[in-house]
Amino acid sequence: MQPCTNGDVWLGEIGSVNGLQCLRNGNLTTHELPKDIRTLRAMAQDSSGNVWIGSARGDLLRAQGDKIVREPLPESDEALSIRCLTATPDGSLWIGYDGVGVGWMKDGHYSRVCTAQGLFDDYISQIISDDNGWLWFGSDHGIFKAREKDLEAVAEGKIARIQTIHYGRDEGAENLQANFGYSPGGLRSRDGRLWIPTRSGLA
Repeated sequence: MQPCTNGDVWLGEIGSVNGLQCLRNGNLTTHELPKDIRTLRAMAQDSSGNVWIGSARGDLLRAQGDKIVREPLPESDEALSIRCLTATPDGSLWIGYDGVGVGWMKDGHYSRVCTAQGLFDDYISQIISDDNGWLWFGSDHGIFKAREKDLEAVAEGKIARIQTIHYGRDEGAENLQANFGYSPGGLRSRDGRLWIPTRSGLA
């Protein structure tokens, strides 16, 4: 489910060919999806009002008015299952993948960052930005953060590696494996706190 700034609420269904609905002005409409789209797993709205939708088979869709279009990516197949999406105010769209790291898309450019470039974990379930220039990640092996500008620099090929800060048992949690399945899941509350659902509770 994705609430939008214009009052719309987008809803994704499981196992339906026409599994995307929009609640607008009290009316619920169903939108036809491109063929071969599987489970819709993630949604995010960017600063321009676009609604992005990610699928379990790696498809990235964008809602254009009443049309749903598939966004062409240099790489998109079943090995690139999307777990989560987050849009940041600078126009970036961050994509959390199941086992292949984080995708970054901005102004028509796309790249991916993974553990080979210093990312702590390639299994990303939640991505949340804070007010201090960090992106926080909920992953299979705990919670970690990285500087957004450093992630962009790696994605653009300006630097080779990033540094991440990992949070785990030493920070008081027995199991910080982040939940995944449907996004948005993690969130930032009005007081600036970040909330990430994990297998053992809410972090």
